[in-house]
Amino acid sequence: MPAYVAYYDASGTQASGAAPLIVTGLIATEARWRRFDREWSRVLKVAKLPYFHATDFAHSRAPFERWRGRTEPRVRLQSALLHVVKRNVFKVVIVRLTQQDFEAADARFQLHEKIPTVYACAAGNCIFKVRHWVAKTHNADVAHVVERGDSGQGPLVDALAREGINSVTIKAKADESGGGLHHFKRLISWPMRFN
Repeated sequence: MPAYVAYYDASGTQASGAAPLIVTGLIATEARWRRFDREWSRVLKVAKLPYFHATDFAHSRAPFERWRGRTEPRVRLQSALLHVVKRNVFKVVIVRLTQQDFEAADARFQLHEKIPTVYACAAGNCIFKVRHWVAKTHNADVAHVVERGDSGQGPLVDALAREGINSVTIKAKADESGGGLHHFKRLISWPMRFN
């Protein structure tokens, strides 16, 4: 079992044109991820939420409808969840890439020959940055877990395999499976009141 596990999630799509595709990787040990999961679940339980999804939160859609226009509970939830991340995650890596930027680089360097999509390029770059950080700071193995559903995951896995990286697992979205990247958790020292 690798000493570190990195979870990756993408925001945006590779078909967005000028809008960026953002891939985020979070690195922690297996023990820290378990603690993260317990703490994140505790925050969600106290807030009476089944899951946290940033898009639903930002637009006050279910299950966040009851907080529409209410700043205090929203700030408390964000603070509590961010505290869970800061307490348990060693490093966050973010890669931002647009379709236009990918096409410009592809025209110059023929990226499509090895990395055929924006998603494969952004996620692959994020994975390489994580591997570099873990190797440089901890000289340890790292397992990579990618959230299922992003377009271009097949080409990503193929491109990584060509580079000898076979430690990538594709898992169901957290709000579908009850665990994973979206279930960052933390117990906080002050009482939370979300209602």
